[in-house]
Amino acid sequence: MDRAKRAACDPCRRRKVKCDRNTPCSNCQATQQTCVTTGFGQSHTGARQRVLISAQYEEKIDGIQQRLDGIEHLLRELLENSNKPATNRPSCSTTLAHTLAPALEVAVVPSGNPTRSTLAAQTLDVGAMVENTVKQTPSVRADPDVAAALSALHRMVQMHHQKPVASEIKFPDREALPEASILSLPLVPLNVVLPLLRGAKERPSPAFAATFNFMTLERFTEYCRAVYFATEPFTLSSFAIVNGGLYYMLTEKAYFDKSQDVREEYTEYRNLCAGNLRSAINSLGLLISTCDESIEALLVGASYAIEVSRPSLAWRMSSTAAQICQELGYHSLYPKPTERDGHKINYELLGALYILDKGLALRLGRASALPDQDIVGTSSDTVVDMDDLWQAIKYIWVQHAQIQGRIYDQLYSRQALLATPAERVRSAVNLAEATQRSMRQLMSLAERPENAVHGSASGDFGSATGRRTLILAEVVCHLSTLTLIYRSIHESPRSSKGDTRPSSDYVETARAAFRYHEELMVLFKGRLETQAYYIHWTLLFTPFTPLLVVFCHVFESLDPDDLHMLQNFTTSLEPVRHMSESIDQLHSVATTLYNVASSYLRARTKATEGPEAQMLDDSFTGYLNQLGLLPAPDEPYLSDARLISEPSQTMVAENWFSANLNLFGLLEGDFAVD
Repeated sequence: MDRAKRAACDPCRRRKVKCDRNTPCSNCQATQQTCVTTGFGQSHTGARQRVLISAQYEEKIDGIQQRLDGIEHLLRELLENSNKPATNRPSCSTTLAHTLAPALEVAVVPSGNPTRSTLAAQTLDVGAMVENTVKQTPSVRADPDVAAALSALHRMVQMHHQKPVASEIKFPDREALPEASILSLPLVPLNVVLPLLRGAKERPSPAFAATFNFMTLERFTEYCRAVYFATEPFTLSSFAIVNGGLYYMLTEKAYFDKSQDVREEYTEYRNLCAGNLRSAINSLGLLISTCDESIEALLVGASYAIEVSRPSLAWRMSSTAAQICQELGYHSLYPKPTERDGHKINYELLGALYILDKGLALRLGRASALPDQDIVGTSSDTVVDMDDLWQAIKYIWVQHAQIQGRIYDQLYSRQALLATPAERVRSAVNLAEATQRSMRQLMSLAERPENAVHGSASGDFGSATGRRTLILAEVVCHLSTLTLIYRSIHESPRSSKGDTRPSSDYVETARAAFRYHEELMVLFKGRLETQAYYIHWTLLFTPFTPLLVVFCHVFESLDPDDLHMLQNFTTSLEPVRHMSESIDQLHSVATTLYNVASSYLRARTKATEGPEAQMLDDSFTGYLNQLGLLPAPDEPYLSDARLISEPSQTMVAENWFSANLNLFGLLEGDFAVD
């Protein structure tokens, strides 16, 4: 090796002496060491491998970029294909989004984002379809109502795809305050509260009795005494219970008192209680005391949240109450007769919570927080005095709640949708039979003479009219449940060349629900507070499925009688829409559905068969496909004649159920008819 190029040997470098770079060097010869040169620790002056590595990475980065470009190209092709009408089965991403929307807070993708979601792309595609329809269809250009109906559908599709159902878990008009600040809020004057309590003792308030069915008036009076005559600091739960109970009592007085001045005064105090209750609800933490009082406060808050159309907030509170019940060991929904007196409060609390839990779980498409397998006892173990109308009604409420829980578990849960269609049909038949048995019990109660009713119901519901209104409201709820059961299985095959003819079972059941609703609104005429209470707890507590069924049937059969039912339903809500925000929202949705169906039926009757009629059909049904209310052309239906386990059949039921939930989820937002 050239001496100039040879590095210093390792022994010289360790000893830090100058090496003459010979082989062996003079130092190593003198010390008799092995002269070895490895170059370890030496700096390199030539070209380094690092530069070569960087060049290799640049080549790899270029390769990755090319692959990403290819993936982006494939995604663009998939996006374009997703905007076209489905021919085999619905988009997987669409189905997943429909399924998860009731349970999760979904982020809205801005339209300018190049990575926009498939749902946003589908919404824009439908918007373009509207413009093309208006431009190319003479009947649409000539009829501004049709164009307005299409625009309303367009807005519904946008809200359906972009607005999450679980949008709020608190009241936005109230901030969470420290407990000390909450407890110092002004209360209704005592000289107003005492007459209310005395009057409720002489003549029980129907609204209070129905909402506070888990609490006696005596227990509520004790809470009032603890708050108004506080010898020691009272709890936030007590504050919520008192304001909630007074809210319902004052609401009833505000509408029934003959004096205008008194009604205005009661309305002012009712609003005060509502504000206090909202503040208390926002401040109730998840780590509250494990006791009956906490459960009662959460039940009051959940009931109020249902009435103001905040089911997601109601679910949060009822789930927390369910956890407390389980921690306290309240697992016996139906105690034995010998244990009833000793566990009455536990029974009433768990029974009321069970009804709320099952109804809200079905309303939001979620699994129950109180699984039936964790509750000891069944309805058959209960000894109920069916002559006591109020006890009989509460017993039927629990039975109905059990059916609602089974509907989700056996028909619409993820596990149920993986079952074969034959298994789901058997489950639906069993659920329909259970619902019909419960309805027969209801009708038998309505047919009893007045002197056959006694007990806690005699004061409020002893008259024939009072009993009939109470029972018919529950019949409407049962019919809505039965419609949802039938809708899961009874379909007729659909093809692009023919319209859909649903089985008459669920259509007739939906029509029956509308007829009973009309009868109830006539019985409630002039009693706006009672009408509002009925709408809150019958039409809004769980989705009123007959509304969507009859609406869709107008498109499928062009039946003017169904359109007339929609019109009557919308008209029945008009006098009471100002009573609450949730009723006003329901009226807006119902009005939009009626206007859309009316415009379509009128335009479709005028249009001749041909390209124009086909374009009109495609315009309206395209929106309904986007909403999940109607399947896409050639999309298979689940029918008794075709019990084949196919993923596409499962998606049809899943899409419709999710669309049903999401459309009623619009009631949690700001939906108004433009």
